[in-house]
Amino acid sequence: MSALNRIGLLIAAVMIAAGVVSCAAPREQDKADEGTSTDIEVEVESLLNEMRALAEGGDIKAQLFLAGLYDEGRLVPKDYGEARHWFGLAAEAGSDEGQYKLGRYYYDGLGVVKNSEEAFKWFQLAAKQEHSRAQMELGFLYLGGEGVEQNDVEAARWYRLAAEQGLAGAQMWTATFYGRGQGVEKSPAEAFQWWLLAAAQGWAKAQFNVGLSYRVGDVVPQDFVAALKWFRRAADQRHATAEYSIAVMYRKGQGVPQNLEEGAQWYLRAAKNGNIKAQVNVGLMYDGGEGVAQDIAEAARWYRVAAENGNLSAQYNLAILNLAGSGIPQNDAEAAKWFLRAAELGHARAQLKIGRLYMRGQGVPQDYDAAIEWYLKSAAQGVGEAAYQLGRYYITGPKNARDEQKALSWLQRAAISGDVYAQEFLGFLYSGEWVIPRNSIEQYKWFFIAAKNGSPKSAEKIEQAPALMDSDDIARGLELASQWLQEHQSD
Repeated sequence: MSALNRIGLLIAAVMIAAGVVSCAAPREQDKADEGTSTDIEVEVESLLNEMRALAEGGDIKAQLFLAGLYDEGRLVPKDYGEARHWFGLAAEAGSDEGQYKLGRYYYDGLGVVKNSEEAFKWFQLAAKQEHSRAQMELGFLYLGGEGVEQNDVEAARWYRLAAEQGLAGAQMWTATFYGRGQGVEKSPAEAFQWWLLAAAQGWAKAQFNVGLSYRVGDVVPQDFVAALKWFRRAADQRHATAEYSIAVMYRKGQGVPQNLEEGAQWYLRAAKNGNIKAQVNVGLMYDGGEGVAQDIAEAARWYRVAAENGNLSAQYNLAILNLAGSGIPQNDAEAAKWFLRAAELGHARAQLKIGRLYMRGQGVPQDYDAAIEWYLKSAAQGVGEAAYQLGRYYITGPKNARDEQKALSWLQRAAISGDVYAQEFLGFLYSGEWVIPRNSIEQYKWFFIAAKNGSPKSAEKIEQAPALMDSDDIARGLELASQWLQEHQSD
């Protein structure tokens, strides 16, 4: 029997012996252990000496076997330097496995100084012998430009060669290349086929992407049932985005009967696995009592989790709860902190809210300049209320800041955006009670527009108009209001 086979049998014998000894009678076990251990140590040393002799004589299998023992620390102490030595001999002798392992050692800096160029050299030699993992490593180096000039085309080529040999990781990368059109001509259909192959091998990310393709129906006919099947397979491996997707499908009734309670459980599962969108949705569920019993404190807890993970909606919602003292103690400073954090990241309504807090000095020191700055940012994103607040500021703010033309400009902009308060405020401005001269036609026009959009005060003013205004002014105001509504709210 060869030394290779004998040492393999010995390893099995060690495992069996350990099982037998563990079953021995208590008084006999120590003695049995001592005898078995001594015998095995002697046999191991003998066989290792035979193995070294074979390896030193150029036996590639023996070289690889010895290298593996030192690499893993089996039967001998782990020693990367010794493992690299034996892998190196096998590599020099033309072993693709030895070349691959030596490449890994150079790339990881195990038993040798890290050297990407040397790693590339050995991976390339093994890859040319169709070693699948070496092909994938070669693709990785080309992709990142490590040890070789960066080249997406070469990266895609080597990943595909490994993928064609059935390596699931390479199949996933090949799918990614085709999906992006990176190094190859973009082909979502080709990408789907590679995702499908990797999914069949149990890779959760691939299973999720197959499910996503069926849900969206972009490269295959839309099939919610198939989507759910693949999402479930990925979810069985705790793929959080797949769990989130299942929650969405239950909430919308896609591929399954609509079930808010089941959807809530999947949102919760995904949230606990770190999916930020799910964390926000769990907060919304508890906030609104959708699929779960309403619990504002629990909503705030989940909003905080998502907010700390950088989600703007969660930061805004948490600020709203702090401002209102809903489910948690009222805290203006905490509200300002979260509004500001979301505002700085571009949340339009958070910019409006922090602007109002600065204007009032609520939770932050009063600062008109900061307030105006945030109102302007919010208004630039189309928030009508921010434009309204700017208009009011230029009418009612500090005397040195008042500007009728700026006020009218911002109020009209807010009115066009659909802000009823701005429409109503314009009606009051033209009543002559403010700095702008009375204009009954404009007054009636804006009160009529605001009343049409649901303002009770404006509706009351329209009812009172016949007793207070000239009939010709009313007729002209109604004509202008109708024209404005046709132009700005015709749909």
